[in-house]
Amino acid sequence: MWNAPRWGCLNPLLAIADFFKLKMEIYRQVTMIPPAKIFEIDLTQNRIKVEEYTEGMAGEHLAGFGFNIKTLFQRLTQTITPLDPANILMITRGLLTGTAAPASSRIHLSALSPLSGLIASSNVGGFFGSMLQTLDIMGLIITGKAPRPIYIRITSNGVDIEDADGLWGLDTRQTQTRLRSDLGDERAQVLCIGPAGENQVRFAGVLAGKDHAAGRTGLGAVFGSKNIKALVVQAEKVRPKMSEAAAKVVKHYIRNMKTNTGRFHDYATYGSSGDVLETNEWGLLGTRNYRLGQVPDALGIDGRGLQKFVFKKTPVLAARCTARLI
Repeated sequence: MWNAPRWGCLNPLLAIADFFKLKMEIYRQVTMIPPAKIFEIDLTQNRIKVEEYTEGMAGEHLAGFGFNIKTLFQRLTQTITPLDPANILMITRGLLTGTAAPASSRIHLSALSPLSGLIASSNVGGFFGSMLQTLDIMGLIITGKAPRPIYIRITSNGVDIEDADGLWGLDTRQTQTRLRSDLGDERAQVLCIGPAGENQVRFAGVLAGKDHAAGRTGLGAVFGSKNIKALVVQAEKVRPKMSEAAAKVVKHYIRNMKTNTGRFHDYATYGSSGDVLETNEWGLLGTRNYRLGQVPDALGIDGRGLQKFVFKKTPVLAARCTARLI
């Protein structure tokens, strides 16, 4: 049996290493049948093709970030610029996203960054990724540029490119409300941009739902450069069955978090803001556009210090968020 972590102060490198062990342990117990799908969408040619994401590919680079970076490295050339239609936008889920594994809600967005000119990478939670998993979709590779504003609709019938003229100019909350209303589906999960992305502001982000942001590296501008207003996924929420051995690993991991890692209780109480003090202590708190890694009075913006301003709590959690499990 794999030994679940005993992190104490939650050293970030130990946390990453231990979760990687969990991921590989569950991966060994879960058979990828049927193989997941990768949809490649050429907006210029209005063409969509489907490829398999095989078990061999997963064994080589897992999924999400690893698959994205390998694909971009192989396909981007030095002549391509970030807002060029030839830039490649990738949206993929993690290997365990949508399973019973804790902290497995994530999707990874990648492209060439309008902000840095280097590889753009932004990771976001919510429920978009788990919906993709329900449809046996590992991700999407989007190239080209649509001749007009569009949104991409993903359902059990496949992928469709829909007109978004009526959505252009709306902010992200208005966009999500309108799409769910037009589709008659309040459970539809939406990735979208607002006016900043439409106008290709170099630091524009992408919203997943109303409360989760892929805010790094300007990927909202890449959406706008391709005339993509949103992606919508509609599916019944079905979590895949795990083997008895995999379920045992997950339960053991969660039990260990509850009994040995008091730090996770801070997330349940304060949300992500409960991480500010530790991040500041490690010198990892991005300050003044990452020119610095610390601020003098971190307590003032930490969840503990902000409690006096909280009048009502309405937690918005992602799929399999650890705060939900404690």
